[in-house]
Parts: sequence; structure tokens; C-alpha cells
Amino acid sequence: MTGNESHSGVVDAILQRYEDLSDAEKAVADFILTHKGTVSSLSAVEIARLSGISNTTVSRFVRSLGYASFADMRYALAREETASKERSFDDSRGIGLADVQGSLDYVLETKIEELRSTFASLSEEGVSKAVGALSSARIAMFVGVGSSLPIAQSAAIKFSQAGVNAISPSTSDGAMITASLMQPEDCLVVISNSGRSDRLRKIMNNAIDRGVSTIVITRNEESPLADRADVVLKVVSRDHLLVNDFDFSHNSINYVLESLLLLLFHSSRDANEYNLELFNRTIASEKQG
Repeated sequence: MTGNESHSGVVDAILQRYEDLSDAEKAVADFILTHKGTVSSLSAVEIARLSGISNTTVSRFVRSLGYASFADMRYALAREETASKERSFDDSRGIGLADVQGSLDYVLETKIEELRSTFASLSEEGVSKAVGALSSARIAMFVGVGSSLPIAQSAAIKFSQAGVNAISPSTSDGAMITASLMQPEDCLVVISNSGRSDRLRKIMNNAIDRGVSTIVITRNEESPLADRADVVLKVVSRDHLLVNDFDFSHNSINYVLESLLLLLFHSSRDANEYNLELFNRTIASEKQG
């Protein structure tokens, strides 16, 4: 784990910022994502011509990704291409029923790359702070909206098994009310791929007004939710490489949540094994039914 931007890579930087790019910059991004196996051999002028945009747009695009020059970005792309070839990762195959086995393999490799990038983007300090906040919390509330809501509710159940007094309201209105009643010794965990949900922002504002520690798990560390968080755990999503304009996966978010859970569990194993035994005993009758 590093938490350094340089370890995120060009592809992941594009995917993180894609929604914030202009239409012209998205044309450059789409070209790079489509030709990322060979694009490092092209000049800025060639990329501009093949993307149908101006040289100025390419320069603006490079800066928006955090690179000082096109040469820096191209060098980073070349390193990614080399690493991909060393792992025999063929990202040009795509998905289709004509090759089910190849499609399954492609999805698997894409998800593995997603987890590798998420691991590289996490900092030890951030993870340690998150575990500390959760372990000492009087109440830990997990919140999400849309497809992130069931992830938050599942996390609350799992962390309860590890001895955390975890909750996850089923509606954003309920979460807003609960956040306004929380105490400084509580903890709020916000799960949001985009980091831009207005409903989650309101929930977070209520919690912050009460002095609550906040953890945000998001792919966009420059988002409004991340800006206000005490701890930001950045994840990487490669959904855009599998299907355009459809954020369907919480693969990396689950990886982060389960890593926090395991670190929390093993930090006080005896006590948490006792809590887990009590939890399993409580629901044993339901399992038998």
C-alpha cells in the first residue's frame, strides 16, 4: 500500500476522473482506453488527430490527470503496457457469447487488476485510522444510496459479528435522522462510488455537526464527500472497461470493507471470537429452520 498518485496509473486515473472530463477530453480518454496496448508509441499530435480533437485538448487532458507533460503520461502508459504483457493480460478481447470462456477470463483478469490498483491506492495510515475509529465507536453507522445501500447493510451485519455496534438504516431519511442524533464517540462510514451523492452529503453533514468521525470509501478522492471526510479510502473501479456508463460492481469496495473487518477482528481476536460465537448462537435457530 502506498497511497501515492503515481501508483494509480494512467488507466485508473482516467477511470477515476472520467465523469468530470469535458466531451472533448472524454474522446481522448476513450481512445486511450480502447488502444491502451499501443497508445504509448503515439505522439500527442497523433492522438489528437486519431481522437478528432485539438492538440490543446490533449495537453489539457494530460494536466487533468495530474501529469506535468505528455511525455510523463506516455512513460507511465508504457510502464503499464509492459506490466500487462508480463502478466499475459490481454485486454483487447472484449466480452461476447461467441467466446464465453474468453469472456469469463477477461472479466476475471479485469477484476484482478482492479483489486491490484485498489491495494496500491490505499495508505497504511488511512486504513489504521479507519480500523481505530471503528473499534472505538459507540455506534458505527454504514450508509449508501442506490446500489451501495445493500453493500452498507451487509457491512453492518458483518461488523456486528465482529463485536461492533453497527447499524445501517434502510432509507436515506432514516439515516439523516439517525446522523443528527449521533454522538462524538460514534463513527459514520459512507460508501459511494462517485462520492457525489447529495443525500449522502446531507447525512454526512448531520454527522459532522455532531462531531462524529467520518470514513468515506469512494473511487473519487477529489469528490465533495471525500473533501469533508476524516479518512478517505480510495478504491478503483474498472467497470468502464467492461461496459460503458454502467457502474455495476462493488468489487473493490467489498475488498476494502472485508480487509477492515479482518484487521478489526484480529486486533482483538479473543473478544471478537466470543462476539462471533454469541452472534452465531443467536441465529442458530434460523439456520436450522
